[in-house]
Amino acid sequence: YAGGWLLWETRRLRYWDYSDYFLNLHGYICLESMLNFAIMGTMGIYIAAPIFDSMLNRVPLRTRKVVCAVLYSVFSIDVVCGSVWPRSGKGITHEL
Repeated sequence: YAGGWLLWETRRLRYWDYSDYFLNLHGYICLESMLNFAIMGTMGIYIAAPIFDSMLNRVPLRTRKVVCAVLYSVFSIDVVCGSVWPRSGKGITHEL
């Protein structure tokens, strides 16, 4: 909800719209999407995370730190670029 609201209030952009869904809250969230995220998140925590954790523990610590630093840098650049030049247009944002 906060992400959709903030995007609308600061940029007047809307990347998703749940206005036509049952039990929606201002079109930012709805019951169906919330349940889907909850179910998939729970499956990720209880099924996928232990598998990835055992695989990750086989990688040397130094390699993990380097990969983590690179991924953090890429993510930070993406956040800055997305804040300065948000994506909009046909197929990306909804016309209101």
